Amino acid sequence: MVDEAAGEDSGLQLLNRCPANALPQLLHEVIDEICGDKDITFNKYENQWNIDEWTTLLIVLKSFIGICAKNDHIPKVNGISQDIHENIEKCISVRSEELHRHLINETCAISETYLKDFDWTVKYVLGSDSMASIKTPLLSLDLELKRVKKSEIVSVEMTKEDLLKLINNLETAYKNMRDLKA
Repeated sequence: MVDEAAGEDSGLQLLNRCPANALPQLLHEVIDEICGDKDITFNKYENQWNIDEWTTLLIVLKSFIGICAKNDHIPKVNGISQDIHENIEKCISVRSEELHRHLINETCAISETYLKDFDWTVKYVLGSDSMASIKTPLLSLDLELKRVKKSEIVSVEMTKEDLLKLINNLETAYKNMRDLKA
């Protein structure tokens, strides 16, 4: 991790030209762009950098912020002031939840379809038209699946036994995934 960040020192040194009062805004705009909220424009910063330097700075800064967010650690960078380092640290810590959410969504988006959200309710069925007395709890699970540019909701009703099977299968999948990482 430090080696990756160390290779970015020269690009991050371009931050030394940013006025101290504009640095937090620049960092938040870069994080906005990373998270897909809005694009950052060169026009505001053309007095500090030429277009090549700007492009280099954005690439290096996005990469550095991504590495820091992923590893929950901000390494010391040679060639930038302590104030710049503290501003980077503050911006990343303030936006860490948003950055983590983006990293998770980006990782999930590798697959064509992924689980975006879910909602569940428990219903207690007392009876039906064919049986006078059932008295069975049912779980109603709504899965919001995100596909390329569209969402789809899949609804499933499960008995207690079905739910226990699902939980066991998910636990097994989690253990297998954890074993693959190790």
